[in-house]
Amino acid sequence: MNSKVYKYIQSKWKLDFIERGSLKLRTLAYYRKGEDSRGDEKEGTKIWELSNHKEEVIIPEKTIQEIMDGNVRIRGGDIVARPGGEIKMQTALPNPLVFCTSSVLDDSLFKRWKCDSYFSIIDPKGFSNCLLNEINKRLTIVASCYDFIKYVDDKNYRIIGAIEKENISIYFESQNTVINLSMLKRYFGNYYIKEKCYSDEKEFRFIYLPYQIIDDKYSLDIECSELLHFVKVM
Repeated sequence: MNSKVYKYIQSKWKLDFIERGSLKLRTLAYYRKGEDSRGDEKEGTKIWELSNHKEEVIIPEKTIQEIMDGNVRIRGGDIVARPGGEIKMQTALPNPLVFCTSSVLDDSLFKRWKCDSYFSIIDPKGFSNCLLNEINKRLTIVASCYDFIKYVDDKNYRIIGAIEKENISIYFESQNTVINLSMLKRYFGNYYIKEKCYSDEKEFRFIYLPYQIIDDKYSLDIECSELLHFVKVM
C-alpha cells in the first residue's frame, strides 16, 4: 500500500514526535472504555445473538468454546434455546496495541478528537515495520497488521440455526452473508470492523498483538527517530 494516511495530534505532542520520534500507543480495550472521544463499546469484542427463531436451536458445548475463543469455559453440556428464546454472548478478543490514523483530513475530526495538528504517514508499510521493531524491544509481538477499517450496519453475528452436532455445528449470519464458524476462528479481522456510525472517520489502523497479557489501561511510550523516514510533517 502506497497511499498516505494522517495522524491527528495535538501540537505539543507533534513537537515531541518531530524532535525524538515520540509516540504513545494504547490498547484497543482503552478505546472500548470510552475514556476519550474515540470510545466505542464494541471495540475488540465479538457479540453473538440468537433471537426471533421459530424452532428449537441447540448450541453444542464445543461450538460455544469456539465462539468464546477460550476466554470463557462452559462445562456440563449444550445450550438449548426453545422457540422464541433469546441468547446474547459477548467476548473480548485478545487485547492488542493500536495506533489509529485516518485517510482523510476533516475539520470535524480535528474537533471530535480535540487535535489541532497532524502529520502524514507516506509509507504505511515502512512505518508499521519500524514501529513493530521498536515495540518488540519491550514486548513480544505475535501478530501485527495495518489496514483500513470496514464499516458495517451491524457488527453483531446472528445465530440462525444448528447443523450436525458432530462437526462445526452451527452457522452464522453476518452482514447478510451466511458463513461457517471455521471462517471466523481467525479473529484478527474483527479488529478491523466498526459500525457505520463511525464511517466518517475513514480509519486506517495499525494493530500489534503481544504475547504478554496487557492491562486495558496499559500504554507504551515509543521514542524512535527512524519513524520520521516514513512520514511528512507539515
